[in-house]
Amino acid sequence: LLHASESPITSVIDVIARFAPEHAEAFVVEEIDAVDGRDAYEIESVAGNVVVRGSGGVAQCSAFYHYLKEFCHAHVSWNGDNRDLPDTLPEVPAKVRVVSPVIHRLAYNYCTHGYTTPFWDKEQWAREIDWLALHGINRVLLIQGQGSVWQNTFERFGYTREEMRECLCSPAHQPWQFMGNIEGILPPSQAIIDQRAELGRFIVERCRSLGIEPVLQGFYGMVPAGFTERFPGADIIPQGSWVTGTRRPDMLNPSDPMFPLLAEAFMEEQAKIYGGDVLYYAADPFHEGGHVGTMERGEVYRRIQDAILDFEPRATLVKQCWQTSNKEMFDAGDKERSLALDLWCDVRPFWNRANGYDGTPWVWCMLFNFGGNSALEADLPRLANDFGEVLVDPGRGRLEGVALVPEGSQTNPMVYELM
Repeated sequence: LLHASESPITSVIDVIARFAPEHAEAFVVEEIDAVDGRDAYEIESVAGNVVVRGSGGVAQCSAFYHYLKEFCHAHVSWNGDNRDLPDTLPEVPAKVRVVSPVIHRLAYNYCTHGYTTPFWDKEQWAREIDWLALHGINRVLLIQGQGSVWQNTFERFGYTREEMRECLCSPAHQPWQFMGNIEGILPPSQAIIDQRAELGRFIVERCRSLGIEPVLQGFYGMVPAGFTERFPGADIIPQGSWVTGTRRPDMLNPSDPMFPLLAEAFMEEQAKIYGGDVLYYAADPFHEGGHVGTMERGEVYRRIQDAILDFEPRATLVKQCWQTSNKEMFDAGDKERSLALDLWCDVRPFWNRANGYDGTPWVWCMLFNFGGNSALEADLPRLANDFGEVLVDPGRGRLEGVALVPEGSQTNPMVYELM
């Protein structure tokens, strides 16, 4: 399976053939070096061909899309395309070179997978992954197939598949389960769980073929109902109810000796579902409330991260910052192996109130949409200027990424194309 460091040129050529089929042979794809860890691409006309160069598949796809937009006046959006290309491809008068100002360019909120993508099939995902690569996305949060990971993990600790199935939520509700808010809401059939495992594997393999790294689930202590009946000595902290009055999953204290055993089993089973090495793990304890109990937030984060790094020393723990900057968590962990998602920077950023995250690498996120509600409105001048101003702000700290994290995507194409 490919990672971003391996050559995905064959997959990039396939993208070009899908979006410019009548001109595919006129494009030449070449590899160039990144710049201090940041992707770069070039576009140049050479001997009647359009040469697109990039430091990996996403950069090469970005170069191709830059050419479509700027020289052919074409576009590929979430809501439709204009790919009426001229009979003769326009020449690039002078070589174009672009270096990304950031390392990470990420897509999706957990909620996107509940409001927009829960029932997508492989064909829809194949189109979406092309869109991601064309628009420069090199990290993508995915949850498809996690039901099987949870089933397989807890089978190793005495649960039956049916017991675990009943603890799971429907595809439309799973985002909130994996953020620790709900459990057992409209449990999916076993057939749906199995189908989503196959779909998740397809998505991850397709992403990696273009150099997009998946951000998959990290284990942070969430356990199914009845855990203390099987393990009476386990330090379980009940998490109470969420805003709707639904029961939250219980949480195993990461200081409990069972925690690293569960975490290792979880990551082993996840690797069996998706294949390859996972380099980015998302974990969101206390994302939207919950009870700390006898735990300490910084210690919780450190032990979650330690379990991940024991399994994969190259991994990065990705944490959403929604109701808090999570300063005490990041301060307690390994900042070099952390990534903070400042989730609502387009309206309510934390970075300028949290000292630029005090040395933790962080990502400027545009949320924009709640609940998949459509509105033909946006503060376009602010969107056009805000991120650029933050890039040069002396208090920005280690700003290393930008992200599109709508609760529901495909709602306002102009906004996302601008971003």
